[in-house]
Amino acid sequence: MKLLFQDPHTGVLRLKVQTPSDLWRLSRLVLPGDRMGAVTTRRDSEAPSDTPAAQRDRRTLFLTLRVERVEFHEFTGHVRVTGPITEESPEAGRYHTLDLEVGADVTITKSALSPSDRTLLEEGLRNPEEPVLL
Repeated sequence: MKLLFQDPHTGVLRLKVQTPSDLWRLSRLVLPGDRMGAVTTRRDSEAPSDTPAAQRDRRTLFLTLRVERVEFHEFTGHVRVTGPITEESPEAGRYHTLDLEVGADVTITKSALSPSDRTLLEEGLRNPEEPVLL
């Protein structure tokens, strides 16, 4: 895991996921109520209502969610983070799921880092290649 930015006053962390172990740590670091942002794709909600969802264009954008659920999928090597969108005005309040994998660049906003959060973060930063036994 690579720390790209940290602001202890606002609780903002920007991290680069580098290994599958980082995904596991991320799934333990992010809790319901936190905010998480990442680049994702979303179907165009401004298309006419009679257009089937499968035919709507997908667009790439950065979304921030208020985290409600975090799931680590060991076999696919992904972390899924679900919650309502807090930014991007036309989409605000609608639900979205971020599907994170190795290489993801994420922004997390936490009200405070607990001692266990600090330990997880320090382990990931100190030993980027060390696997975690699940």
